[in-house]
Amino acid sequence: MPLVNHRPGAYYHITLGAEGRWKFKMTKRALLFVISLLLLVVLFLSLLLTNDQLSPVSASNGFNNFIPLILGYEPSLPPATTVPPTATSTSIPTGTATSTTTATATSTSMATTTSMPTASATSMPTATATNMPTVTATSNPGDGGQEFLAFDLNRAVTTADRGFPWDEPPINNFDWTQPVNYAAGTLYYRVEIFGQPQPQNMNLQFCVWQEKDGDPVKLENCSWEVAVYGGSGTVLTWSGTVSGMYQKDGNPIEWNRARYRAGIAIKNSSGQPVSDYEEWNWSGEDPSLWYPLNMHFTAVVVAPGAQFSGWDNY
Repeated sequence: MPLVNHRPGAYYHITLGAEGRWKFKMTKRALLFVISLLLLVVLFLSLLLTNDQLSPVSASNGFNNFIPLILGYEPSLPPATTVPPTATSTSIPTGTATSTTTATATSTSMATTTSMPTASATSMPTATATNMPTVTATSNPGDGGQEFLAFDLNRAVTTADRGFPWDEPPINNFDWTQPVNYAAGTLYYRVEIFGQPQPQNMNLQFCVWQEKDGDPVKLENCSWEVAVYGGSGTVLTWSGTVSGMYQKDGNPIEWNRARYRAGIAIKNSSGQPVSDYEEWNWSGEDPSLWYPLNMHFTAVVVAPGAQFSGWDNY
């Protein structure tokens, strides 16, 4: 009788045959277990190989480097990374950022209006009589109007204006004495500053020039100077009578006749014109810090005894 090594639930049987040889026989259960184990190994290796193809071999991916040893072949080194030739940098000159000094608009206090200054007796250069345009007086409205626009400048004043932006001839150049005597009325002024290269403490005044004895600017009347700061957003209003204007050499404008010119005199805080007319030479000021002066200057004449309608109308 053969010797049998058999236990319930065993994975193999060992028997001793009649010829005296030992025989080894796996049970069906053991065979299924081995096959399952082999399938798991194959699946595991497939997953590792797939991961190795997706992930580049690197020193940090040490686990993948063991796969070739398991499969029995030597790992191949990754292709050597060829460093592309670097372009030698030729020294392209770069603009060296030199520290450019920018004019800082320091907030200087606006010059206060002191007592009425004595207007200097300097006059505008006289135009030659041959070039003097024919000035024709327009008619006085005579319709009971209480006010009208006498001057309106709304632009940037440049060095080309030479410190005296003007209208030539003036607007509303009619007889101011009849039938409504505006010459006995009041001038209302408004100035708004939009910008100046470097805000200055300025003095501004409105002036009217008229021909007399062949000289187109012999008669000159001006409002009194008013201090205006050149900072953006400055708005200033004031008023003065027509008869109270400064009169050059004591000679008033003859308001019943047409005027030659009306404009603004731009002066520094000392009352000197920032102009290159005559020998002023900008009165020692740097014109590049003064001009362009972007502003809106308005003058309105109101009849005597009438009330000004207000700046909302202008």
